Amino acid sequence: MIRALILLAVLLPVGSLQAQDSLAPQASRIPRLTLKTNVTTLLNTAKTSAMLTADLRLAPRWSVDIGAGSFLFSSFFADDPGEHYYGLRARAGMKYFFSLRPEASWYAGFEAKYNDIQHAYWERLLRQGGQFEQVFLVDRSVKSTGAALRIGAQFYFNADRRLLLDVYTGIGFMANHVAESNRPPDAEPITRGLFSADDFMYLNGRHTIADYLLGMHIGYSFW
Repeated sequence: MIRALILLAVLLPVGSLQAQDSLAPQASRIPRLTLKTNVTTLLNTAKTSAMLTADLRLAPRWSVDIGAGSFLFSSFFADDPGEHYYGLRARAGMKYFFSLRPEASWYAGFEAKYNDIQHAYWERLLRQGGQFEQVFLVDRSVKSTGAALRIGAQFYFNADRRLLLDVYTGIGFMANHVAESNRPPDAEPITRGLFSADDFMYLNGRHTIADYLLGMHIGYSFW
C-alpha cells in the first residue's frame, strides 16, 4: 500500500511538468463552483448513503472540495425488522488539475474522511457457557477517520460545460473505532458460514485498514 501511495504522490509534480497544454481561454480554468452528488454511494446497497459536495476553485489549477451527507440504510448489514444502519459522513480534500482541456480536466490530490455510524443488528449468541442460545439485538457505534491519495477526471458536457461527470480512484487508510454498548459479558457468538454479513463487519475495538476509493459524481458548475 505504501508503494501505491508514493506512486500517486509523485503524480502532482510530474503532472505539473507535463501539463503545458495550449488551451483556449474558456478551457484554461476549472469552474469557480461545482455542486455534485456521489452516484456510487446511492447505488451501494451494502451502505446506501446520500451526499452533497461543493468544489471551490482556489486558483486556475487548484480546488478544494467539501462534502457532507448521511448513511441512509443497509440492505446487507441491517435488513431485518428492528435493525438499523444510519449516520453521518463527511469528506474534504484538495485537487490539483494537471491537464486542462475543453472536454476533460485530469487531477490528482488527497481526501480526508470521517464517518459516524449507528448500527443495530440481530445476532445469535450462546449464553452462560453455552447452556442456551439467544437472538440478541446488538447496538454498535462505528467511528472512522481516514485519508487517501486520489486521481481522477472531470468530463464536461453541453456547450457551456456546466454539466459534468467526475470519476476517480485512489488508495489510503482508515482507522476505525467500533464500540458495542449492550453485548452481555457472557455472550459467545455462534460461528456462521462463509460470506455472511458478520464476515464483512469491522471488528470490535480499534484497528486500521487499507481504504480503496472508486467513485463517480454527477455535478453542475456555476461560473
